[in-house]
Amino acid sequence: MTALGVNAVNMALIPAVVGYPLILGLRKVLPKTKLWVAIACGLAGFVSVTAGSVLYSLEYAVGGATAVPPVTVAVTTIGTYTVIAVFEGLVTGLIVAALLRLRPDLVRVGRHLTRASA
Repeated sequence: MTALGVNAVNMALIPAVVGYPLILGLRKVLPKTKLWVAIACGLAGFVSVTAGSVLYSLEYAVGGATAVPPVTVAVTTIGTYTVIAVFEGLVTGLIVAALLRLRPDLVRVGRHLTRASA
């Protein structure tokens, strides 16, 4: 599998395996409002991107075929992706907040909000 293939798998599986369960868990402990659902989604977006960079760094350490030390790759990758994760979290939270206002039926994790107010 190529580095691009591994990264594509990471980008597809990490949000499903880490992000969505995190949203569901946060939804149980946070206040049941649209704002907190959006914050939970943004936080899950941040964690998913960061977790993907950690997984990639581990994969590189196991199978890296270059002379670059795995620690250097890990520090650089995780550091860079943490900055990206901040923007991912912000954009995700803002989009979910907008959708909850305009089309709450499209936000699966916010369905409990529309049922309660109906």
